[in-house]
Amino acid sequence: MSRPKKQHKMNETHQIPARRSFFSILWIGLGIVAFFEFIGVVTAFLFPRKKKATTGDFGTIIDAGPVEKFLKESVTAFIRGKFYLCRLEDGGFLAVSRKCTHLGCTIPWSDKEKKFVCPCHAFGI
Repeated sequence: MSRPKKQHKMNETHQIPARRSFFSILWIGLGIVAFFEFIGVVTAFLFPRKKKATTGDFGTIIDAGPVEKFLKESVTAFIRGKFYLCRLEDGGFLAVSRKCTHLGCTIPWSDKEKKFVCPCHAFGI
Protein backbone atom coordinates (compact mmCIF):
# COMPACT_ATOMS: atom_id res chain seq x y z
CA MET A 1 0.00 0.00 0.00
CA SER A 2 1.12 3.39 -0.69
CA ARG A 3 1.25 6.00 1.93
CA PRO A 4 -0.66 9.21 1.62
CA LYS A 5 1.59 12.16 0.83
CA LYS A 6 2.02 14.72 3.54
CA GLN A 7 0.77 18.08 2.66
CA HIS A 8 2.87 20.92 3.93
CA LYS A 9 0.69 23.70 5.11
CA MET A 10 2.21 27.10 5.63
CA ASN A 11 1.60 28.43 9.06
CA GLU A 12 -0.81 31.34 8.72
CA THR A 13 0.85 33.32 11.55
CA HIS A 14 4.33 33.15 10.04
CA GLN A 15 3.95 35.05 6.78
CA ILE A 16 6.56 37.20 5.09
CA PRO A 17 5.42 40.84 5.14
CA ALA A 18 4.26 42.18 1.84
CA ARG A 19 6.35 44.74 0.02
CA ARG A 20 3.71 47.42 0.38
CA SER A 21 3.55 47.07 4.12
CA PHE A 22 7.37 47.25 4.30
CA PHE A 23 7.39 50.51 2.36
CA SER A 24 4.53 51.88 4.50
CA ILE A 25 6.53 51.18 7.65
CA LEU A 26 9.64 52.70 6.02
CA TRP A 27 7.80 55.91 5.07
CA ILE A 28 6.30 56.24 8.53
CA GLY A 29 9.77 55.85 10.09
CA LEU A 30 11.29 58.42 7.73
CA GLY A 31 8.41 60.80 8.46
CA ILE A 32 9.07 60.53 12.20
CA VAL A 33 12.79 61.21 11.67
CA ALA A 34 11.99 64.24 9.46
CA PHE A 35 9.54 65.53 12.08
CA PHE A 36 12.17 65.41 14.84
CA GLU A 37 14.75 67.10 12.55
CA PHE A 38 12.24 69.86 11.86
CA ILE A 39 11.58 70.31 15.59
CA GLY A 40 15.36 70.52 16.16
CA VAL A 41 15.78 73.21 13.48
CA VAL A 42 12.88 75.28 14.82
CA THR A 43 14.22 74.99 18.37
CA ALA A 44 17.72 76.05 17.27
CA PHE A 45 16.23 79.04 15.46
CA LEU A 46 14.04 80.18 18.34
CA PHE A 47 16.61 79.58 21.10
CA PRO A 48 20.10 80.31 19.72
CA ARG A 49 23.16 79.59 21.82
CA LYS A 50 24.54 82.68 23.49
CA LYS A 51 28.27 83.06 23.12
CA LYS A 52 30.01 84.66 26.05
CA ALA A 53 31.86 87.79 24.99
CA THR A 54 35.52 87.88 25.90
CA THR A 55 37.66 90.97 26.16
CA GLY A 56 38.40 92.39 22.73
CA ASP A 57 35.65 90.55 20.85
CA PHE A 58 33.15 92.28 18.61
CA GLY A 59 30.53 94.05 20.68
CA THR A 60 32.57 94.49 23.86
CA ILE A 61 33.40 97.86 25.37
CA ILE A 62 37.01 98.94 24.89
CA ASP A 63 38.42 101.91 26.77
CA ALA A 64 40.07 104.08 24.11
CA GLY A 65 41.30 106.81 26.43
CA PRO A 66 40.51 110.48 26.88
CA VAL A 67 38.90 112.43 24.03
CA GLU A 68 41.80 114.96 24.00
CA LYS A 69 44.15 112.14 22.95
CA PHE A 70 42.57 112.01 19.48
CA LEU A 71 43.22 114.88 17.07
CA LYS A 72 40.48 116.02 14.72
CA GLU A 73 40.49 114.27 11.33
CA SER A 74 42.74 111.47 12.62
CA VAL A 75 42.51 107.67 12.43
CA THR A 76 43.76 105.45 15.26
CA ALA A 77 44.07 101.66 14.92
CA PHE A 78 43.02 99.44 17.82
CA ILE A 79 44.67 96.07 17.23
CA ARG A 80 43.01 94.40 20.23
CA GLY A 81 39.52 95.47 19.17
CA LYS A 82 40.16 94.93 15.44
CA PHE A 83 38.84 98.36 14.48
CA TYR A 84 39.87 101.91 13.61
CA LEU A 85 38.61 104.90 15.56
CA CYS A 86 38.18 107.92 13.31
CA ARG A 87 37.89 111.38 14.80
CA LEU A 88 35.76 113.47 12.45
CA GLU A 89 36.24 117.15 11.69
CA ASP A 90 33.13 118.10 13.69
CA GLY A 91 34.60 116.38 16.78
CA GLY A 92 32.52 113.19 16.57
CA PHE A 93 33.86 109.65 16.47
CA LEU A 94 33.34 106.80 14.03
CA ALA A 95 34.40 103.20 14.69
CA VAL A 96 35.26 101.27 11.51
CA SER A 97 35.98 97.54 11.22
CA ARG A 98 39.45 96.54 10.00
CA LYS A 99 38.05 93.70 7.87
CA CYS A 100 36.84 93.95 4.29
CA THR A 101 33.16 93.00 4.29
CA HIS A 102 33.51 91.34 0.90
CA LEU A 103 36.64 89.16 1.10
CA GLY A 104 37.69 89.49 4.74
CA CYS A 105 41.16 91.03 4.24
CA THR A 106 42.61 93.43 6.79
CA ILE A 107 42.34 96.97 5.45
CA PRO A 108 45.24 99.27 6.37
CA TRP A 109 44.98 103.04 6.81
CA SER A 110 47.30 105.01 4.55
CA ASP A 111 48.40 108.23 6.31
CA LYS A 112 50.06 109.49 3.15
CA GLU A 113 46.92 109.13 1.01
CA LYS A 114 44.53 109.78 3.92
CA LYS A 115 42.32 106.81 3.03
CA PHE A 116 41.80 103.11 3.61
CA VAL A 117 43.36 100.96 0.88
CA CYS A 118 41.94 97.46 0.46
CA PRO A 119 44.66 95.03 -0.67
CA CYS A 120 42.06 92.58 -2.00
CA HIS A 121 40.43 95.12 -4.27
CA ALA A 122 43.42 97.39 -4.89
CA PHE A 123 41.55 100.64 -4.42
CA GLY A 124 41.04 103.23 -1.71
CA ILE A 125 37.90 104.00 0.21
